[in-house]
Amino acid sequence: ATVADGMTGRKHRPNTELFGQGIANIISGFIGGLPATGAIARTATNIKAGAKTPVAGIIHALLLAIFAILAGPLIGLVPLAALAAVLMVVAWNMADPPHLIRMLLRAPNGDRIVTLVTLSLTVLADLTVAVQIGIVLAAVLFMHQMSSAVSLRSSAEDNPLLREALPEGVEVFEIDGPVFYGAVSRLQRALDQIANPARVFILRLEHASLIDATGAAAIDDLAHSLAGHNGTLILCGARPEVSKVLASLGLFAGQNVTTADDFAAALAFAETLLHPARPPKDSTTS
Repeated sequence: ATVADGMTGRKHRPNTELFGQGIANIISGFIGGLPATGAIARTATNIKAGAKTPVAGIIHALLLAIFAILAGPLIGLVPLAALAAVLMVVAWNMADPPHLIRMLLRAPNGDRIVTLVTLSLTVLADLTVAVQIGIVLAAVLFMHQMSSAVSLRSSAEDNPLLREALPEGVEVFEIDGPVFYGAVSRLQRALDQIANPARVFILRLEHASLIDATGAAAIDDLAHSLAGHNGTLILCGARPEVSKVLASLGLFAGQNVTTADDFAAALAFAETLLHPARPPKDSTTS
């Protein structure tokens, strides 16, 4: 369907395609039929012949049924070499060689490997195996790229003014990128390098695009470590989807952990922890 989109410039509706195909396969099983999938060779041939809508596929199926019922013996006389030639032309048009060559020359190494493996398996095995392994490799490559995108850094290191303004005993770090299981090892290494935890540790989550259970567990480990040193963890600026995950897991119950709407509120609450006699104004924490 994706290849067909590229050939037509339109967008398919995946839910409709899968729903219709599922119903067809269920019904065909009751009358002795075999499960089937969409066939890119026939789809591409239809498009090259001028097809505009899925009705062309219905007409194609009906014509095949008619030919099989009324002209089966004649179809058997069609030379396989002629059918092979048709398929070779269709495959050439589907592959779009100029685009393929350009991608192999300019794309990142990971994308080149996925493309070459998929192409090789299509020739040496079959299309189904190639697609399955290609999807798995692409998923692994995507997770690797996402895990490399996450970083944990000290806000004060990049901002001298903030470093001077921070009260003694407060550290501020920020997470940038998705915090999921593929990135937890890098995050954990960065957390382990923090020696002598401060009394108040502010973790900024404004740029954390998402978090999963494993990522939340890494932050939970940080909270445990701080609790062992009588420290407090303040999470600030979390996006609604991140806050929802953290709240649903309930990992921080009973620990020295609090949340703040933004960094200013977190800093104000840190002041109250360090200097209880001087409560800040307009602090918004929960």
